[in-house]
Formats: sequence, C-alpha cells, structure tokens
Amino acid sequence: SHVESEYFSNTTVTQPVEELSVPNGKVCVDWGSFIDHKDLQSLKNLVGTDDVICPNGLHAISDTVNPASISSKRKIPKIVHMTSKARCMTEALKDNIDKWRFEDYSLFFHDDAAVRRLLNKDWPEFPLLHDATGCITSGAGLADLWRYLVLWEYGGLYSDLDNAPGPWLKNATIIKDEFDGFLEVEVGRFPSQYFISVSPHHPLTYMAVQNVIQRLFAEQNIVQQYVPLITGPGALKWAVHYTIGAAYVQGDETHPAFNGRSLTIVGNRTTARRRYYINRGNVPTKENYDAMNMTHYSIAGRQEGLPRKPCVEVLYDLEMEHKQ
Repeated sequence: SHVESEYFSNTTVTQPVEELSVPNGKVCVDWGSFIDHKDLQSLKNLVGTDDVICPNGLHAISDTVNPASISSKRKIPKIVHMTSKARCMTEALKDNIDKWRFEDYSLFFHDDAAVRRLLNKDWPEFPLLHDATGCITSGAGLADLWRYLVLWEYGGLYSDLDNAPGPWLKNATIIKDEFDGFLEVEVGRFPSQYFISVSPHHPLTYMAVQNVIQRLFAEQNIVQQYVPLITGPGALKWAVHYTIGAAYVQGDETHPAFNGRSLTIVGNRTTARRRYYINRGNVPTKENYDAMNMTHYSIAGRQEGLPRKPCVEVLYDLEMEHKQ
C-alpha cells in the first residue's frame, strides 16, 4: 500500500504490505554476479512501453532489446541504462543517446514511472530503503538512488544523458568479459558517478545504496539537502572506499574487493579533463532540459511547504499521519 506524503509532490512513502518471511529472521544478501534472459524480460516489464507520442519538437526514445546482451561467459551484462523524467527528448539528446547503442548491447530507458516501479519493489536486503526515500526532495536524488539499485539488481552500464562515449571507451569494447566493475577516475581524482559499469549484486552498488540511506537519515534539514553529497558523487565515492579500501586510487588497475569481487578503474584527472573515456557534457543541459520542462535539483527541493526538519522527524510525522 502507498501513502502520499503531505510534504512532497514527488515522493511516495511505501509501507510493507506483508511481513517478509526469512530463515531465523535474517536477510541473506544474494551476491550472485550473473543474470539470465528472464531478467531481460523483467527489465522490459520494468521500463514499460516505449510507444509514446511526444509534443512537437521532442522525440520518443525507444528501447533496444538484444538477447546477445546477456552471456554466461561475461560478468557485466551488455545493458545500458539511462533515465529521465519522460521518454520525450530534444533531437540533440536523442542523437546523443543513440551513441550508446553499441553492437550486441541492449539499451533500456527508464522514465519517472519506471524509476518509481523499481524503488517501490520489496528490497529485503535494504530494509530501510522505503523509509529513506521519504526524505529525498528532488528527482535528481531519486535518480541517484535508482542508478545504484538498477545496477545492483541487473548490472550493466549507466551513463548520464548528456554524456557521450569517448574515443578510449572504444564503443565499450574496453570493458572485457572478465571485468567485474569498471569506472573512470574523474577530475576530482575519485571514481565516476556519471558513468558506472558493474556486474549484478556487486559490493559497490550495495555499499552505495546503504550509504545513501545512512546519509539521508543523518540529514538535519531536508530543504537544504545537498544532492551531490547525500545521494550523488559523495555517496558513491565512499561506496568505493568501503568496497576496495580507498576512494582516491590510481587508474588503470583492477582492485580486489570482498567476496572475490573486483573493481577496475581507469584514467586520471587529465584523461577525464580531455574526455578520453567519457565525453561529459556533450549536450548543453540547460537549453535542452528547459525544452523538456525539467527542473534542476537545486530548485526542485524548494517546493512550497517543505518542512525544515531532520529526515527522521519527517518520517515520524508521516508515520503519525498514516496511523490517524
């Protein structure tokens, strides 16, 4: 069952419908690193139909579903995940997205409804997730959490909309079958959050989700929530630290993680500046986002009536509202 918050126009707090039955009351985390073609169908069901009609000047983004994108011989599925408010894009963004349709890859576009469907699923390995989303006040914050979840569940490759593949990415052929995770070092000298490629159930994405939940519960004023720190690059940086023991690392190296997993990190701040692996900001965002009626995260959190309260107090208020 779902309870609409009195505070947030873009947030739904999910209440569990039934108790989860697990042995000895404990939840066992599935660290399995492969998915199969049933998961590809699950993804199709998750994103929903791509048969949409767009206003004049905007173009519908279709999905590419390729059975060859999943192989038992490869750790990271050849699946690209991208997200935006809706499937209707400007021509510049549509052309940019098409650059990610690599050979043998699937591409799934997740609109707001698809993002919500994933967030609203039952997540026994993340028992506080539904409560924590009640303190996210922007679409960007939800998109951050969503990218960690979708990669945790299905694996694959995530990229921001305005990124384009750089020449050194070589149409993603640089991501080898044996790679378990693949990131580039960004200008800030820590691994990228705007581009993530991992196998399913990787420790990195598990740590990222848990870190976001922890940071949300520690938030003392949800109106002043700083998205890059709470859910964005700051959260992923520390997820990398928890996974391999350091957040600032040398590129072009595979780092061991726990449970026999690993994380390959390439590049340095110079290659990031020169956009060798990922061409960030290939499409000017403001004019394109304005054309699609999208709002920057710094404005989205200023909805009228948002309480200037800590996250845990907001959740208490919602719980009391639900019981009335």
